[in-house]
Amino acid sequence: MRTSVIDAICATLSGSSRGTCLPVKGQISSYISKLTMLQYLDLSKNNLSRSVPDFVTQLQSLKVLNLGNNNLTGLVPNGLLDKSKKGSLSLSVERNPNLCASTSCNQQTCGTISNNKKSNNSNHIVISIAASIVGVLLYFKSA
Repeated sequence: MRTSVIDAICATLSGSSRGTCLPVKGQISSYISKLTMLQYLDLSKNNLSRSVPDFVTQLQSLKVLNLGNNNLTGLVPNGLLDKSKKGSLSLSVERNPNLCASTSCNQQTCGTISNNKKSNNSNHIVISIAASIVGVLLYFKSA
């Protein structure tokens, strides 16, 4: 049986070696920081916990970040909030009751920010992740 790029992504992000992705649990993996060309990242409707790591702000190509419907806690990094306010990042963190998306962080702002620009084509996420992984693999192969 041949392993596809999507199977490799699922195995890396969720621990699944099967053809379908299982929900991602725990903290956001630092592996994502290696996907420097990543443009669309949708980790919504999982069971993510802990805080949003600062390394996500270093993903310069990231245009859409959806972290909604998880159990994330703490503060959304200021870098992500700044990019969202400037319009260079579509950020969605709603339905994370213990995640504060404001520098003043009060009950009204916890887990409610969403400026998500809906895309009719969810393949953008898969293509972006696959392209980033291929780039990383090619880099290590040539090294």
